[in-house]
Formats: sequence, structure tokens, C-alpha cells
Amino acid sequence: MSKIFDKIEFLLGAGNSQQFYQHHHSQLVFMGASNVGKSSLINALFGKKIAISSKTPGRTQQINFFLATDQKNHFVVADLPGYGFAKIAQEQFYKISDLCLEFLVSLSNNQKSFIFLLLDPSKQLKSADISALNFLQQQQLNFYLIFTKIDKCNAIQISELTQQITQIIPYFQEPFALVSSKNKTIIDLQKKIIKHCLKNS
Repeated sequence: MSKIFDKIEFLLGAGNSQQFYQHHHSQLVFMGASNVGKSSLINALFGKKIAISSKTPGRTQQINFFLATDQKNHFVVADLPGYGFAKIAQEQFYKISDLCLEFLVSLSNNQKSFIFLLLDPSKQLKSADISALNFLQQQQLNFYLIFTKIDKCNAIQISELTQQITQIIPYFQEPFALVSSKNKTIIDLQKKIIKHCLKNS
């Protein structure tokens, strides 16, 4: 894997809004349903096992912040807990949901924060995905869609997911990236992130 991103280190885990990391860097925010491949994607992007990847949905229960660098800039990575399938107590589930919503709302006027919503074409849109898409639109946030696990789906599934999304976002044409954590699509994603998100870090 190419070392486009030089290094990344854990900063803190936020369990409430008072613990959100305050900074002036560009920020990449990763969110998606539990088991959409978010942790695997983050680990592949940086060539280092920094995000916990588990077959048990809902393992991440805080927002984890990391400080990263490419060849020119420092930037922050925020890893949000997965939504939709968490096998945790209902009270804790709502607490985590409120935490994520509060964090996302705090980004409403932040032009240096870029949110990546991960979607798995093999599973199509779930109600939680639809809620996430509607929320990101309503808050007018800077967000991109990434289709994950493309090595496990086919062109028909990708097309069907795209059509589903256009019913919610009429102007949607194609995802920011189609990725698998196991092939060169990660390098392409790295380059796109630098081009579109890290120019003014």
C-alpha cells in the first residue's frame, strides 16, 4: 500500500459533547451502519490498525478522534459509532445516537469538515441509512457517499442502490468512491480525499 498518508495517532475518545476534540484542521468524519466495513476502511486508508474491527455490531460506543498527516498537511479523523444494528441496551443505544447527532450538528457551519457516509450495495438502504441521508441533507453538511465491499457485490446491486439514493437525493449521480479494503481502490480513495478535502488543511 502506498504511503500517501504518512502517519496517524489516536487523540481521544469522546463520550459526551464536552469531550469533542476542538481544532482548526480539516476533518474527515466516517459514519455508517454497524458492519458496513467502516473500521476496515479506515485501517486500510492509513495502513495501520487504529479502528476496532469486529463481527459484533455496536462495539464502538464513542466518537474516536485521530490526528493524521499526508505529505503536506495535518488533519483530523473522526470515527463515529456504527448505527442501526447495535446489540446493546436500548438506553445506551439512544445515548450513542444523541452523541452522534450532536456532533454532526456542531459541524453545520464548518466548511473544513467532510463527512463520509458508508453504504453496502449488497444490503441496499435500510431505514437507518435513509434517516442518515435525510439528516445530512437537512443540516446542509458537506457529505460524500462511499460504497463499500464492492468485491462482494455486483453491478446490478450497485445500480439498485444508486437508484434508491436518487429517490432521496434527486441530484445524486454516483458515489464519491467504490471501495474494497483489500484492493487498490483504497489508493484511489486516498488521492480523491487529498484532492477534494485536504487542500486547505
